[in-house]
Amino acid sequence: MAGLEQTYGLAALAVHKFRLQARVTQCLDECAHQAAWRGVEDLFGMLDAGASPLTIAPEVFVGFTPEMDYKPTKSFRGRVFQKHLYPAVGEMNGPETEVAAVLDALPEVDVWLRNIERHGRSFRLPYPSETGDWFYPDYLARLNDARLLVLEYKGSHIESHDQGKRQIGLAWQRAMKGQGVFLWIGDSSETARGRTIAQQIQDGLKENGGGGRSSLSR
Repeated sequence: MAGLEQTYGLAALAVHKFRLQARVTQCLDECAHQAAWRGVEDLFGMLDAGASPLTIAPEVFVGFTPEMDYKPTKSFRGRVFQKHLYPAVGEMNGPETEVAAVLDALPEVDVWLRNIERHGRSFRLPYPSETGDWFYPDYLARLNDARLLVLEYKGSHIESHDQGKRQIGLAWQRAMKGQGVFLWIGDSSETARGRTIAQQIQDGLKENGGGGRSSLSR
């Protein structure tokens, strides 16, 4: 502060005090964001080394227990889903609706849930970003073999910007030790490889195999 006063003068600092405060706040936010990302990068390093950096308690797979807890800010309208955990369904755009329809029809899926972003009891994984410190995957599903499926859909226009979320999802899957599967699907040529959404999901489930126990319940 003494250096600023010497450089600009006390009168100038007083005139621009609100701009100075805003800049200090911005710098602190940037430092906090960088520190959080260093923690995430540590997780990535552990994942690359074959470790399981996330510890997930089975009882907290899904926080929605009583029906009243699932309260989307905006509900989806346009079709009725047979396997959604609750009568209401969180808002979805066109591609997300297509994924939901596939989940609803897949024989491997017992029941599924549209995860609500920034809901206090939604399923989430640590991921610092400009919009918060958590990653809320798009869908959860209980499979017929009792595993929990966590599914994220990405359009090709944003997929390259969110690869950190993919790594966090894979870290969660590793920590689940066969009880959970994280799948990253999308419409980019690299991810889809000419496959439909249903084929991407089914291929992912086959590749991960195994069984386990899930707390997602009707």
